[in-house]
Amino acid sequence: MGQWDEELVSLLPPSVKVFASAGAGFDWADTKLLGARGIVYCNSGLAAADAVADFALAMIIATFRHLPWCVAAAGAANPAAFQDCHERATAVSHTLRGQVLGLIGLGNIGHAIAARAAF
Repeated sequence: MGQWDEELVSLLPPSVKVFASAGAGFDWADTKLLGARGIVYCNSGLAAADAVADFALAMIIATFRHLPWCVAAAGAANPAAFQDCHERATAVSHTLRGQVLGLIGLGNIGHAIAARAAF
């Protein structure tokens, strides 16, 4: 999206009163500058936190269990690819037990992931 700083904010017409973002973060928008121009900034930070946290954990599990490989093999209409995955996936897959999850940032999404991963 780029940086919404003085260069871009100055191009907004005076009729703009609300700047709404579909994302969770706002480090790319100069909210003080927007506020000084009478523009209210809002985002959907809480709206998607649970869904994003669920998806993040699903992707972690999928990676540990090599699910993308197995799904691709199952849909490839190639018996050899399917057989290869069927025979080797368990041997190369890993469990999450005993692993350490590192999170960068503990906003709404980071907290939601941490809460799910703690149990």
